[in-house]
Amino acid sequence: MAESPRTVRIAPLVFASSLVAAGAVVVGQDVARPTAGPERFDQRVVAAGLDAPWEIAWGPDEQLWITERRGRRVVRVNPATGARATAVSIEEVHQTVTQDGLLGLALHPELDFQRSGNATVAPGGLEIYTGTAIPGWDNSLLVLSLLRGAVFRVPLRADGRAVNGAPLAYFKSTNRYRDIALHPDGRRFYLVTDSEGRTTDDTGALTRTVANPGAVIEYTFTSSR
Repeated sequence: MAESPRTVRIAPLVFASSLVAAGAVVVGQDVARPTAGPERFDQRVVAAGLDAPWEIAWGPDEQLWITERRGRRVVRVNPATGARATAVSIEEVHQTVTQDGLLGLALHPELDFQRSGNATVAPGGLEIYTGTAIPGWDNSLLVLSLLRGAVFRVPLRADGRAVNGAPLAYFKSTNRYRDIALHPDGRRFYLVTDSEGRTTDDTGALTRTVANPGAVIEYTFTSSR
């Protein structure tokens, strides 16, 4: 016997209503109220006063890594003492309401703090190279590193509004580069170094023995490889 148009339209509604009713029965049955677990735990406030903390992770340096959504930074907290240090600040992060800002956090599994000792390169001075004396260097950002003892050249797009490739390291030494000056010929670079502080040697190991404390170092471009 053929179904009438009225029956065809109503049947799906009846079927859907049956599913909802069946689901309500399943959800409602045999659900006990939660009770307190038998195990006991001690409570201790490790740190307070964070600026809208969002995500937390245990780091390879045995520190707690926490993003501050409103503070726009990642902080490292010593779980034993509560002492905190800023790993990195990212002021460019957009933050206006309660659900934006610096949110998620992921740590590379091969991050080795026994060697690097820091989450950043500890940037020093900054300069823009716009000359043509060195092939391929035009429109590059030069970022000095205190911790790495190197200058990172970051290629920029033609409009200067975005990075255009991976950074390359130059002038590696066991120093803390504080600032840089460019000679007008575009071939010579002058760097001043800190008198003391932590940096890395040629093997990547941390050291407080700098090679040229309180010095001015000149690097001159000779040729491209």
